Amino acid sequence: MKMYTLTSQPYYCSINRCYRQILVLSQKPDGPLYSISKRINPPKLSPFKQMEVCCPKPTCIWAIKDFNDECGLLCIEQLPLLFQFLINNGYIIDTSITKMMNESTVKLDNKLICYITYNN
Repeated sequence: MKMYTLTSQPYYCSINRCYRQILVLSQKPDGPLYSISKRINPPKLSPFKQMEVCCPKPTCIWAIKDFNDECGLLCIEQLPLLFQFLINNGYIIDTSITKMMNESTVKLDNKLICYITYNN
């Protein structure tokens, strides 16, 4: 069984020149989720934000692709489409761990949406 963290994070789209909240996985997904995700190197949001030395963040992330645009990324407003995809393809949204983490004083850098498990 593999567990993923689904979060949202800000992303600057240089084509449309706008900021969006995209959906991101904590690691490379197994199963059908792999076909709708892609590894990207997101642009820096600010020239003042420097790389962290003590706990470096990965430079590449696993983002969810837009269902209607192969080159685009899924926005947080399209979250119901992703949930439908996950449920239809055998993924489990782990509400107990999600609730525990939301109530914890430990916070992730990006906004936690949920934990997902997949039993391949």
